[in-house]
Amino acid sequence: MCGTVQYHVCVRVIGLALLVGACLTGITGCGPSAEKKAAREALLGHEIERTFDTIQRLRGENNNSEALAVAERALANPKYAAHKTRFFTEKISILVAQEDDVAARAAILDAWKKMPEAARAVFGSVYNIYRQADRHADIRNWCRDLQAREIGLPADLLPQVLNWQLTASLAMADAELAQNDLDSIINGLPAEKAAPIVQQGVGGLIDGGQYALAARLLEYLQAKKLDAEAYRHLLSALSLRTVLAAKKWDEAPAAFDACVAQLPDSMLYSLARTFFTTLQKNERSDLIEQASKKMIYNALDKTNSVNYAARVWVEAGVAANPRLLPERLDALLAARISPVQVGNLFDRYFYEMVDKPEIIRALCAVGERILATCSDANTINSVKIKVLDGAFIIENYDLAVEMLEKGIPGKDKNWHDMSIPKVKAHRAMAKKQPREAVAFFREFMNAWIASDQEEDFDPTSGIAYSREWILGRNAKRIGDILDTIPDKAEADKARAEAKEYFKTAIKKAENDPAALELLKKETEGFLD
Repeated sequence: MCGTVQYHVCVRVIGLALLVGACLTGITGCGPSAEKKAAREALLGHEIERTFDTIQRLRGENNNSEALAVAERALANPKYAAHKTRFFTEKISILVAQEDDVAARAAILDAWKKMPEAARAVFGSVYNIYRQADRHADIRNWCRDLQAREIGLPADLLPQVLNWQLTASLAMADAELAQNDLDSIINGLPAEKAAPIVQQGVGGLIDGGQYALAARLLEYLQAKKLDAEAYRHLLSALSLRTVLAAKKWDEAPAAFDACVAQLPDSMLYSLARTFFTTLQKNERSDLIEQASKKMIYNALDKTNSVNYAARVWVEAGVAANPRLLPERLDALLAARISPVQVGNLFDRYFYEMVDKPEIIRALCAVGERILATCSDANTINSVKIKVLDGAFIIENYDLAVEMLEKGIPGKDKNWHDMSIPKVKAHRAMAKKQPREAVAFFREFMNAWIASDQEEDFDPTSGIAYSREWILGRNAKRIGDILDTIPDKAEADKARAEAKEYFKTAIKKAENDPAALELLKKETEGFLD
């Protein structure tokens, strides 16, 4: 009997053990099914959303106290643990709406210790309350609390807190507090992160017209003799900005020289544009002359900045006296400024000087020097055209013919076929060889007739000359030359030819008022 009972007990114990083992190893039939788990999670999700809806409804009814109580219960509910950040955000939002910044601060500080992700989600909430209300002292206190050692503020948020702190001190115009904040920034952050904060803070003072405070803080920083490159760049740039904003012109040259010496090309270029533009607006041409020339010789390794200074120096010279143009372009070449840059300046001003033959003569010489040192094809082609036009303007026809017979890059055979006889015709006139001049002008006209070109644009006047206008001009010129021989019969033929060309040219110019006015003036009395 006893043995039988023991047997049945053992069987039951073994069976129970097997059942428990099966449950633990996941044998089907033990624990909730996947479907039941999904249903349970869905119910929980609906419950959470209903709770959020309740909070929003209560807030909409302006019942913030009850909404806060619901949020607090939700935060305490272990079932809602995965949604703590959302409920905590609601809680802080309610406290902010109630203007209970003390409770909000306490809750956030506590959250940094217990649930930092939730604290991060509402990081700027309290600051925004204070900033909108200009509560600068409260901002500083809040920043102090956030930086407390026991809070454990993440390192990536420290720059923002330090920036808030400095901004508040600057808004209070409290130099001593601002100096303390600058120390915290410099000591607490690497230079590459600290410099932009200082730039924003002090730069904001300059933009806001608080030059005295800006200057005091800059002096404080300069006295620290900070070694990091970011600080040296920052201080030199801000010092110049302060001088310019305060219009302390006597201090401007030295401040700019410091920037030229210390700043990299990209920063110097940007600052130089501000510097020279400010001087121009304030009609300080004397400082423009001085600073631009000095920059050219002291920053040769900073290409963009030097090229800009070169342009400013040439502009200043031309504005004061156009005769300085060739001299300054030559000086730039001597200073080893890129011939491409000098060529650009040469191109820019050349046609503005066409009524000043002595300047054109000097520019042609400069152009030859540019061509001797330049390897850029576009610059070479452009400068060659200007030198060729210059040779024609100053009646150096031998040079013009020589250049044309060697060939002008970028110009086709048709262009050369027109240009060579035209220049030779003028050379013959200069040598008082009328028959040769007539022959070359006729060759020029024949080249035009054989071409498909319909007009020629004059860069000095902006006028587009039709082919008939050009042919009429040259036929009339031939008639005038023949009159000097004299050869009246041939001269009359040439003038008759010219009249037909001019009549066609006038019809073509009907839709171009500027061209038509010039053409009528040119032919006045000739077509009667």
